[in-house]
Amino acid sequence: MKITALYLFALLSITTSFGSIDSKTTKLQVIATNSIIGDWVKKVAEDKVDLTIMIGPDTDNHTFEPTSQDSTRLTKADVIFENGLGLEFWLNALYKSSRSKAKRVALSNELLDLLPIDCHGHFKCKHSHHQEYDPHTWLNPNYVISMVQRIINTLIKEDPKNANFYKENGLQYIDELKKLDSWIKERIAGTKEVAGIPVSNRKLVTNHDSFRYFARQYGFIPVGDILGSTSTENVDPSASQFANLVKIIRKNKIPAIFGENIQSSVLVNNLAEEAKLPQPKLLYTEALSKENGPAKNYIELMKYNVNILVESLKQPNE
Repeated sequence: MKITALYLFALLSITTSFGSIDSKTTKLQVIATNSIIGDWVKKVAEDKVDLTIMIGPDTDNHTFEPTSQDSTRLTKADVIFENGLGLEFWLNALYKSSRSKAKRVALSNELLDLLPIDCHGHFKCKHSHHQEYDPHTWLNPNYVISMVQRIINTLIKEDPKNANFYKENGLQYIDELKKLDSWIKERIAGTKEVAGIPVSNRKLVTNHDSFRYFARQYGFIPVGDILGSTSTENVDPSASQFANLVKIIRKNKIPAIFGENIQSSVLVNNLAEEAKLPQPKLLYTEALSKENGPAKNYIELMKYNVNILVESLKQPNE
């Protein structure tokens, strides 16, 4: 009996010991609210964290509806990386109902020179005096550099044992983002060998108003958008709005307009037909493509979009 008791005590001690080791080596549980943010986290953390992406490829942030499974994910999370600026309008209620204790990091909220917008319902405004800002910050790689730095700092604080790994990976990715910014400027300007976009053609008509940070960074002018909003939640435009947009296109001699991967192409195709323009090409605006698509990570997304813009707008106006 003594041997059995000693054996059981030793076995319990070993089990307890292993349990404590497991608890210390459990990976940080991280949630990224969408596929673009998830890509940044992957670049910094690789397999050092358990990453869950809530809004997957080719999915619209503005119309996402969380499920009970998403609530469970929040409950188990240690860190949540979100865009902020009202993009994840559903997150506050879900976070509260899930009783999550995860650290929330709104990556855009501390950026400088944010572009204000009117509150049209997308941001779930309850008080009209509250200033709202355009959330599409990720379409400017310089803002992404700041956002990635916040990811690095957060992961180092929450998981210090892997601090050097996060720092080294993160700084390498930031260097890639700086090179991306330089590449975009050169691609738009053009060279002797490769045509860019004439300044007179750097005017954008898109499905919804998501390119203002990109436009400000790279010298474009957003002259119109089909939904008349920074959100895709708005109802389809009226006949008069549609007709007015056709007039804007003709007045500005716009050579091409653009749809997006997260929305149906019906409206933008109709607009192009009415304005006698080529069939619109799609841009990747708020989500990555699937793995077999042209925008499976953020840098490829930006390069794909810029190449589409250059190819569509490079011809001088007639």
